[in-house]
Amino acid sequence: MRRIFIAINLPEQAKNQLVSEQKHIENLFSSVVDEDSSCPIRWTKKDNLHITVDFIGNCSDAEIAQICNSVKNACENRRCFNINLNQISVGPSDKLAKMVWVKGEVTKELEDIRKNLETNGNRIFNLHLTLGRIIQWQWRQIEPEEMPNINKEISLNFDVCSIDVMESKLKSRGPEYTILESIFLQ
Repeated sequence: MRRIFIAINLPEQAKNQLVSEQKHIENLFSSVVDEDSSCPIRWTKKDNLHITVDFIGNCSDAEIAQICNSVKNACENRRCFNINLNQISVGPSDKLAKMVWVKGEVTKELEDIRKNLETNGNRIFNLHLTLGRIIQWQWRQIEPEEMPNINKEISLNFDVCSIDVMESKLKSRGPEYTILESIFLQ
């Protein structure tokens, strides 16, 4: 069995901008953590930055072939489209901070592709990517009044010209992602 998800991989320029945002947020913590501590966020590696269109889970090779066909069918005759990422925040809420997310607008094009996927079971979709995961024990050591504000508006636009079927292998140093098949848009 292999862990499978459908994703939009970001262009290099977008990844570079998000890595700059990671560094900016990390610098915000330098004044509130002591010398022996580090930023209480484990950052997503640059190469792993992506938008999950649908997380499938464990699949056999035969199921992966069906998923690839489903994505091909959902993307058939579709044009490239633009994504706008517009906010960095903690989530799922300020009180229950587990991740640092970059959120964006769900476009009609992406919504149509998701509707046509045979994999998503009509789950609610919030366009986001994980910029980092909060290390809870370190996060809780920071006094609430000293906590840096991570809610920030951004404007990061890029074209989406492929939807990728990907495999995730969980390793001790973090997940390792492999593109199994890229389905290109027109």
